[in-house]
Amino acid sequence: MSRISVTLMVFLLSMTATAVAGDYYKWVDENGTVHVSDSLAAVPSEHRDQIAPMRLVDPEPSPPTSTPAVVPPAAVTVAAPPAEAEFARFEVPFTQYEGHAQRILLKARFNGRVTGHMLLDTGSPDTVISLNLARKLGLLTGDEGALLTFIGGIGGSKPSLQVILDEVRIGKARTEFVPARIIARPMSPEYDGVIGMGFVTNYNVTIDSRRGVVVFQEMEPDPNAPAGRPAEWWRHTYAQFAGYRNDLQEICKLLQRRRYSTNSRPELDGWLAGAKVASREAEQLYAKLNRYAIQHDVPMEWREWRETRSVSPPAEEEDEPSDR
Repeated sequence: MSRISVTLMVFLLSMTATAVAGDYYKWVDENGTVHVSDSLAAVPSEHRDQIAPMRLVDPEPSPPTSTPAVVPPAAVTVAAPPAEAEFARFEVPFTQYEGHAQRILLKARFNGRVTGHMLLDTGSPDTVISLNLARKLGLLTGDEGALLTFIGGIGGSKPSLQVILDEVRIGKARTEFVPARIIARPMSPEYDGVIGMGFVTNYNVTIDSRRGVVVFQEMEPDPNAPAGRPAEWWRHTYAQFAGYRNDLQEICKLLQRRRYSTNSRPELDGWLAGAKVASREAEQLYAKLNRYAIQHDVPMEWREWRETRSVSPPAEEEDEPSDR
């Protein structure tokens, strides 16, 4: 590299480093060396005739190089797994003995008005109440439907009245629309009846004998079970209540025909009057069931019931001679 190039490079670097604006003078000495000075006095007199003024201007300041802001990564919200739905859990104390017999005896409240001492028996298909408790509830006034039927048990069948309880509560556990039977003779002087499977349809039931409590754990609601009852319950209950109604209607027709054919026998008049009362009670029960089903949007196919038997008399009995 030539001496001129090196000198110029050093000078320009120094000027850039100091970054001072002003006039400068350049000349070449007798040895061919290029000189530059910012003072005219520094130029030898013998070379002043060849100086070439030049100006070194501060370069435009370059915009500051901005360091990109460090943006923290967006917070990622990890959704927690959905918590399992919590369902109500009720503990109800019970009496464990009736004399020497081990029982589950607890208090139940009926239709929001009357409390009775009841035996809990999840092996019983029916809820059964005493005649005394039924009177307190006003179930025998003829407005709610109380149909004479028979209830079976280990000791055989006995007469009972089929009714519907609007509500049964045990502690905070609650069930609506509970079909029940009324019996004339109490099962025991220690309790007023039996709470059966009809009450616990929406609960898992645990007996804690050590603590003396019954635990009612609500089950997850089933969208395919209107009012908490599956299709089988609705079909069975409709078949039962419609069967009562239809059979009694047929019996009334039969007695009516016999009454005309036997010239109004007094005993047939009594039977016919009783059958009409029973038919009215059966109709009230069926209507109450139907209102409840409509209220809870029960599908029509679950409410259909076709009669498969007839109580019409044999043909030969129609021609029975009259007592004229």
